[in-house]
Amino acid sequence: MHADLDLLLSLLQAVAQFPHELFYAPKAWCASAYNLKRYTAFRRGGHFAALERPDELVEDIKAFFLEDLAAGPAHPAAKL
Repeated sequence: MHADLDLLLSLLQAVAQFPHELFYAPKAWCASAYNLKRYTAFRRGGHFAALERPDELVEDIKAFFLEDLAAGPAHPAAKL
């Protein structure tokens, strides 16, 4: 693989899965393809989740980054 792609795939990833999304990404598939750190399956919302469920989505994104910050500078993103 290309070195840049390897770096991107090594970065921690998060998936916010909404039940009415156009594409369903099973947790097992995401974990096998990416460095999955967080997978959240929401009860409501869909393709326009940021408009439909903004508070829930923002809280999930904040939780992802706050957990990442707590991990410290050893994270692969520090290489960017």
